[in-house]
Amino acid sequence: MTTSAARSAQHPTDLVPGHAGSAAWIHGASEALQVLSGRGPADRMHAAEYATDLLIRCVEDVEPAQWRRAGLPVRADVSAEVQGGVRASDPAVLHLARTAMSLSSSNLRAVQRPSRWARLADFFDQIVGAQSAPSAHVLLRRLHAMVLCVRLQVGDAACDVIDGLLSVYELHSAMYGRNSYLTSLARTDVAAAYRQRARGADLSNAVRLCQEEVGARTRRYGRPPVHHGGVQSAGPLPAQPGRGGR
Repeated sequence: MTTSAARSAQHPTDLVPGHAGSAAWIHGASEALQVLSGRGPADRMHAAEYATDLLIRCVEDVEPAQWRRAGLPVRADVSAEVQGGVRASDPAVLHLARTAMSLSSSNLRAVQRPSRWARLADFFDQIVGAQSAPSAHVLLRRLHAMVLCVRLQVGDAACDVIDGLLSVYELHSAMYGRNSYLTSLARTDVAAAYRQRARGADLSNAVRLCQEEVGARTRRYGRPPVHHGGVQSAGPLPAQPGRGGR
């Protein structure tokens, strides 16, 4: 973490006066903190604690203990004084909470991550309601999709995981188009789930989805198919960025 970032993280109130603490500012802080996901464990945890400090300072209707129950790393000496006026249902708050969880859970063992992400999703299930912005509902669905993905990463290919991932894929396909980046992420998740369960028609479904993904990436990146011994592929596929955009 840079010297200025470390100093700011130690004194989060320094960043909240004036226009700071607005929803737009919270969103920007979340984007900036995501850059630290490639740092070492100590830096990631420091950034996660800082992100949680910001949530406590800027969100007007949630107590520190509630953020702790939601699975976020709340420091023992954090002040509960609220200096912002952003509602917990604001999309920027979901974005920052997801960033905090991503940074902190990266230091956990894989088997510990599903329950931690589920706690955050359950918390926002109680927050995001009919009056919330449509984008908040989209972010909540992505949060639940992340719960399914971390379950899959530890070998859980139960029916509810596959059905949930399939629903996410169908939703993204309808909302963003079959060739969109988010749809590609969801499609590869479903293919991986089918391959992992490997029952009945699962493997053929996985192959079908992989073939669709090759076509989608070819159309998206403009790379013509390459034939190798009768097998069509798109050559080396561009590496997918991190799942932060899911």
